[in-house]
Amino acid sequence: MSLPSPDKLWVYHEAVDLRKSYLGLCKILEQDLKREAQSGEGFVFINRNKRLAKVLWWDRTGWCLFLKKLSSSRFRVSGNQEVLSLELSKVRFFFDGM
Repeated sequence: MSLPSPDKLWVYHEAVDLRKSYLGLCKILEQDLKREAQSGEGFVFINRNKRLAKVLWWDRTGWCLFLKKLSSSRFRVSGNQEVLSLELSKVRFFFDGM
């Protein structure tokens, strides 16, 4: 199965309650980060224990929401910026918890 991919991927550094749907995540983007949710960019949200991540993006036809749960490692988020750009070459490593 081939999925569309976002133009650019950003990681939100604060812990997020991932029970939120795409509407709740869009609210974080628009109100807290002052970013356009339907920009085509992907946004990664991580929960408090850094084992769950949700990726949200608009692919010009509708919302895409991807959930990843790590079984033994944790997502690594560093820095003190509100959002971090994730290089597309490192996306696989990020989602593997490396």
